[in-house]
Amino acid sequence: TSCSDVFGVNRGLLNFSHPASASSGWDGDGSISDPYRLHFDGSNDRITGPATAARTYSVWFNPDTATNQAYIFHRDAAWNDKTSAYVMNGSLYTHYQSSGTYSIGVGTGSWYHLVISCDGTTVRFYLNGVQFASEAETAEGAQPNLFIGSSTAINSFFDGSISELRTYSAALTENQISTLYAESRPRYANDPGVITA
Repeated sequence: TSCSDVFGVNRGLLNFSHPASASSGWDGDGSISDPYRLHFDGSNDRITGPATAARTYSVWFNPDTATNQAYIFHRDAAWNDKTSAYVMNGSLYTHYQSSGTYSIGVGTGSWYHLVISCDGTTVRFYLNGVQFASEAETAEGAQPNLFIGSSTAINSFFDGSISELRTYSAALTENQISTLYAESRPRYANDPGVITA
């Protein structure tokens, strides 16, 4: 299994400053109370890069607002054939390929850990180490790009912070996902903890 840290790819960063400006850019000092992250201003920030043949997506996110449809990430293809996660009206929405959309409540000002894992038969969605939805996996369409902080189809920019976005070449098991959450959780002091669906 290979893992790609998408933030490790410096090309494709649009409208970001280092250190962070008043509204967006790289931020944090790596401490528990101030983890390294990218802060998105909700108006024009995004990262673009080539999509990988990912079987698992893992990301920490902390929305400043959760009212407008704001994408954490979006792997583009035809509008009905995509992999994405976005916040809107106080909920996290996830979508895989041409399947349905699943949601679970989230607040603002707190860190959350999202995992989407695809094993060739079933797609499973996890928030803070707990599965909240699953579905039969459908055939994967052509998806050339990965957008972080916005969507390709509509300009729905994320307002908040994103950290540790990773893609894996294989499906992570439930135990691996729980371990990943538990090991990375100490870096996010205001994580609300285990969330039940």
